[in-house]
Amino acid sequence: GLGEYETWEKVAMALIGIIFLAMVGGMVWLVCGLSCHVISKWFKGKGRLRETFYAIAWAYFPNLIIVPILLVFAWLGFIGGQAASAPKVGALFSVMGFGIWKIALTSQAIGEAHQFSSGRGFGVLVVFWILFLGSLFGLIFLTATLIQN
Repeated sequence: GLGEYETWEKVAMALIGIIFLAMVGGMVWLVCGLSCHVISKWFKGKGRLRETFYAIAWAYFPNLIIVPILLVFAWLGFIGGQAASAPKVGALFSVMGFGIWKIALTSQAIGEAHQFSSGRGFGVLVVFWILFLGSLFGLIFLTATLIQN
């Protein structure tokens, strides 16, 4: 009946979403790896491109942990739902703590790959984000300007 069709439709959409996210994740890994490698060389890093890609991959591996946690939070209504505010605050602090952990892991991984301190690894991340956000805002500004004309 119609119920089976809706179930298969949801499964198909979930599979398409997983494939899409895997492709986006691969592109993010390539851009982040290449960018962090170049920036690490500016910081006098000694690592090879392969080592930078490995470092980024291992540092981003914990994403496999946070995604199911976020899905459970959303399912329970802690994210965007009608749950009381105390669990939402708990979910927010969990995500913030995870973000800090990821920054520390990535800084250490880049530092290890390029044989410098995790402080320099953090500097690489800061420069990466400045360049990334600057490029993004520049692209948005350029697009808005072209649309107006």
